[in-house]
Amino acid sequence: MELFDDVFRSVAQGKEFAEVFTPEIIDSLAELNDSEYDVFRVQLDAHLILNQIEMEDIKNLDKLVRAARARLEEKRSKLPLVPLREQLPDAPDSALFVPPGWLLTHDGVYQTDAQGVPKLRVCTSPIYVAEKRVDPDRRRTHFLLSVKVGEWRTTAVPASFSGKKAAFAITDMGVLVLDAKAFSRYWDDFLRVNWDTLPVTESDCALYDELVSYVADSLGKISDAGPWGKLVDGKEGSYLALKPEVVRRFARTAGVDYEHLLLSLREKGLLLSDGGSRLKTVWFGGRARRMVAVAWDRQASELRSACGA
Repeated sequence: MELFDDVFRSVAQGKEFAEVFTPEIIDSLAELNDSEYDVFRVQLDAHLILNQIEMEDIKNLDKLVRAARARLEEKRSKLPLVPLREQLPDAPDSALFVPPGWLLTHDGVYQTDAQGVPKLRVCTSPIYVAEKRVDPDRRRTHFLLSVKVGEWRTTAVPASFSGKKAAFAITDMGVLVLDAKAFSRYWDDFLRVNWDTLPVTESDCALYDELVSYVADSLGKISDAGPWGKLVDGKEGSYLALKPEVVRRFARTAGVDYEHLLLSLREKGLLLSDGGSRLKTVWFGGRARRMVAVAWDRQASELRSACGA
């Protein structure tokens, strides 16, 4: 790197600290990311040892660079907010803003310098938090992320995720995070700028979706003689009749009370039952049994759409 070579050349010439580390050089060092600066410090120490040079004030270098970084961040923070659609015209969300000091392109997320010029590529695809999704059943909130890998896709992560954890999550979608620390700063800045304007949606059918997925993973156990239950085409429409113990087992894995699960399904019109009961009498295994009857198939799809899923 030319910056490193210039500094090491001046050090070898025996120049004083103030002559080597001019304000311009300090600002250039402040623009380095953490790993680049660490490499510079290791190489600088090696040059001082090899040239048998004891440079006064070298212990103040890190402090000067930190102060310069703070000044640069302050300048960056005064850059104007940019509408997301201005940087990404095809982005599916329009009411959000890119925080100062960042640039989103189809090649990824970039950190900019104080003039708004890209200086560090943070990841290989554009990504941003698109909305908050609330699960009222378990009082949990997730962030819905929009990511472009060929085409725009979405994935959900817990709202408690730090930028570091979110970086791990998007790697599963084919996004390469090039600087995890910078990505964490981008994550924090984006949430700070857009927190009050992020759309909030209720994932009313979250438990239903998880139950359907739980059953779909074991469809071999669903039949007229299956150990879990069976599919029924009745006058109420298609529904899935499950043994209560199967639903109890799911409730434990989902971290929700069994009775609360049934109540939630009934409130959303997804539970079929006899009268005031939460169970339905179904002919199963050669006899009438009390089972959990959950809407399924075409009717279920319509109900899920009504829930905004």
